[in-house]
Amino acid sequence: LTVAFFAFFAGINFVQSTHLIRQYISGALLFYAFALYLTNRNGWALIAALYACAVHNGTAPMIPAVVATFWLFRYRGNAKRGFGAILIRGVAMLVVLAATMAAIPLVQGEFITKEVPNIHAVHFLIVGAFFVIANVAIRVQHLRLKSLHYTRLAFLAIYILSLGFFIVGLPLYALRYFAYLEWLYGLLLGAIIFHLFRNPG
Repeated sequence: LTVAFFAFFAGINFVQSTHLIRQYISGALLFYAFALYLTNRNGWALIAALYACAVHNGTAPMIPAVVATFWLFRYRGNAKRGFGAILIRGVAMLVVLAATMAAIPLVQGEFITKEVPNIHAVHFLIVGAFFVIANVAIRVQHLRLKSLHYTRLAFLAIYILSLGFFIVGLPLYALRYFAYLEWLYGLLLGAIIFHLFRNPG
């Protein structure tokens, strides 16, 4: 991490002219932090997450929202929650995500409303359909795995955050946080493939 930190910040060019590359490096480090968290190496997960924030400041406001979502819907194995408990936690999660949406433009110091040609409603429809299909596959196979539980929560939180920005007319922020979903596609696709191979007919 020390060597990588030096390499990332040795030149001003990296900070000023490679914004998208920095975001992808930050997302990769955040995914690494997620993997560390799933294996109960929480100290290293925290270090990797902080490092991800240092690489790209757009990562920092998103982490508390995802962590709060994890805390609200903590993994409980085969235990079931009542509808009322899920509803209350769901509302709390939406409040946290709304607060995050309000805070991000303030942290970034700008409200960017200009049109962005790379993101449209159809992107959210396709990714939303993919998420629904993955959830159906997971439920049909009764895959009660800690990794899939938190993957779905992270995916849902980031998806809602990005969609919220798109709805309120801040497409650049919508695109920025939509990109963070890319590291989670593989895990959900794995659940779909697992379902297909378990039921080849």
